[in-house]
Amino acid sequence: MKKILAFVMAAVLLLTLATFVAAKNDYVYKAPYGTPDIDGQIDEVWANAMWTKVNDPWEGELRTDARLRVKLLWDETHLYFLAEIYDTSRNYNFDNFEMYLDQNCDRTSSYGMDDTHTIFYVYNDKVKPEGWYYQPSAKVVHDELDGDIYILEGYLNWPNGSDSVWVGDEMGLEFMYNDGTDYANFIDALRWNCQTYPHGPGGIIPADAKPSHFASDWGTLILVEEDEGIWDGKNMHTDAVYPMDDEDEEVEEPTEAPTEAPTEAPTEAPTEAPTEAPTEAPTEAPTEAPTEAPTEAPTEAP
Repeated sequence: MKKILAFVMAAVLLLTLATFVAAKNDYVYKAPYGTPDIDGQIDEVWANAMWTKVNDPWEGELRTDARLRVKLLWDETHLYFLAEIYDTSRNYNFDNFEMYLDQNCDRTSSYGMDDTHTIFYVYNDKVKPEGWYYQPSAKVVHDELDGDIYILEGYLNWPNGSDSVWVGDEMGLEFMYNDGTDYANFIDALRWNCQTYPHGPGGIIPADAKPSHFASDWGTLILVEEDEGIWDGKNMHTDAVYPMDDEDEEVEEPTEAPTEAPTEAPTEAPTEAPTEAPTEAPTEAPTEAPTEAPTEAPTEAP
């Protein structure tokens, strides 16, 4: 009987551990190609990217009014971020925005040279000298908006070096906001994909203070073309007016993206023109050329 009981207890523990390891949201972020000026101002190129909320509290119960949402862009040299933070109580040392990147997407339990965990101060435009393989040369600029809202704009360098990335690359990705107040250095941490609060029967596995130990549970970053940053799926988060609540979920900036797409069509025209022109010219030119020319000329002239 004791052997059976021991076997059952071991099975429960293994099931609990499996539940803990699988505690993640399976989010995917598609970052469009683009190069913004890092000056704390929101350039038009950021309209090509989509906001994603970082709102999963580290112990499951939200203990802060702080909120974070992030956009990403990329080019051959950098991964750019635009972070918008709502926080009503400042802690100059411990209000931190954190980024985790696994460029090789090998999701190992230890850090390699292709990985980085870089922490940015919210208020002083500096990289915090902490984190696994953190990047001292990363850049961040902040701006203060009305209503306890702060903008962080900056970039990470590609761990594998410039020109080591291409459209379609997949990488491990995680965000975190560490929130302190004027009376405490830590009151909560908001994550994106990781859920490392207690799981299983009785929540017997303690929460981990950082997602840095569980790279296998990070989300996924996919590098896409300039006009491919909007998508549908369980990972899609909406824009929100801060502070975020249930009503804010209906405020969606992505609904504006389709209206912007036509203005970006010229970036697609060069790739389509060679395939469409030969097929239309021989068959339609004799009969329809006069009617099609006025409509195609404005878009293909550039």
